[in-house]
Amino acid sequence: MMKYSWVLLAAMILMATTCNKSVPADAEDVPFRVLESKAYGGFQQPGYQLITNQEEFVAMWERAHANAIPAPAPPEMNPEESPVICAFMGTRNSGGYSITVESVKVHKKVAYITLVETGPGEGCMTTSAITSPYVMAVIPDADILSHEFSIRQDTTNCLN
Repeated sequence: MMKYSWVLLAAMILMATTCNKSVPADAEDVPFRVLESKAYGGFQQPGYQLITNQEEFVAMWERAHANAIPAPAPPEMNPEESPVICAFMGTRNSGGYSITVESVKVHKKVAYITLVETGPGEGCMTTSAITSPYVMAVIPDADILSHEFSIRQDTTNCLN
């Protein structure tokens, strides 16, 4: 019974931290461009960040490519003018996981960023390799002072 209580508590905390935040009705959709989306990053823990300076971007790029030999050079860009969304799921024990940027909405210089974390469902065949999915996306010419992430969980349906 105690084990069940801990599982229930963990599920409630997860739901509380990943529920969609209230996006103002008059928030405007903002276009974004996926810079990179891969399954084998260098991120062991999950996390979400909006990068607004060059030093943070280069450090995040190097961390994302820590497993690549040779690691590619970061692309030329200016995160101060075009912030970079970086979202990573952390280490997973198999393939079949991904993280995507679903939408970016802006209201009064606040960016509301919705991410979707997808995992393999029942019956899905996946690689047995350890993965660490991540996505980086650029918000071109954005004038943003703060941001909020909301995360939606999804499962791939492999039974149909």
